[in-house]
Amino acid sequence: MNRFSLTRRSLLAGTATLTCLPWRVRAEYGLPPLATPRGLRLLYDLSWIGLPVGEHEILVEPHGPVGDFTVTNRVEISIELLFIDIIRFEHTSTENWRGGFLQQFESRTEDDGEFYEVEGHAASEGFVVSGNHGTVVAPTDVLTSNDVWIPPVPGTRPFINAKNGDVVPVTVSPPRNSSVRIDGKQSPARRFDVSSAVADGTLFYDGDLFVSGWFTRRDRTVDYRLKES
Repeated sequence: MNRFSLTRRSLLAGTATLTCLPWRVRAEYGLPPLATPRGLRLLYDLSWIGLPVGEHEILVEPHGPVGDFTVTNRVEISIELLFIDIIRFEHTSTENWRGGFLQQFESRTEDDGEFYEVEGHAASEGFVVSGNHGTVVAPTDVLTSNDVWIPPVPGTRPFINAKNGDVVPVTVSPPRNSSVRIDGKQSPARRFDVSSAVADGTLFYDGDLFVSGWFTRRDRTVDYRLKES
């Protein structure tokens, strides 16, 4: 599996596959969940006050009909000051999608010495999520807080906190025109501001691709930037 090449050609190829998903998914989200005929790997460098502190890897692996795919996430963050750990965060998750809807989710997280495990599955009453804080039922069309591989939809809707399984409201501002640096050149981008009880952030998308942004948690801001190949 090759890492995604951040070029205009690959952006256009990836966007073309989005139109093949079921109409009901496009109508609900404005943009459908990602589906592609080939494997996709996105790797982000994470930094804090300009210092490298970790990385976030996203793998999309299609299988079977269009809209059936698996998404895995791996996040590692370590922030130290004078050789003392300030933040240490390790997270892995797996999402199984069918027909463009989340069918199964599981995650494992270590956050500053505390451990979390989450499991979820689609059921007749909705998407059932069990985590450290108990079991809750989310809407059948729910997304998780890891789902930055699809542009967010403006408004307020519930999301699954991928760390602990809580279902929290997330508010997304309407996109604004902005720009990001891609392949050494400044390119147009859409900016989304995101707010929730978990974290606040700003995301920049070139087309449907998340290329950079930042998230503020515990009064510390971690910057994201897609690695260019």
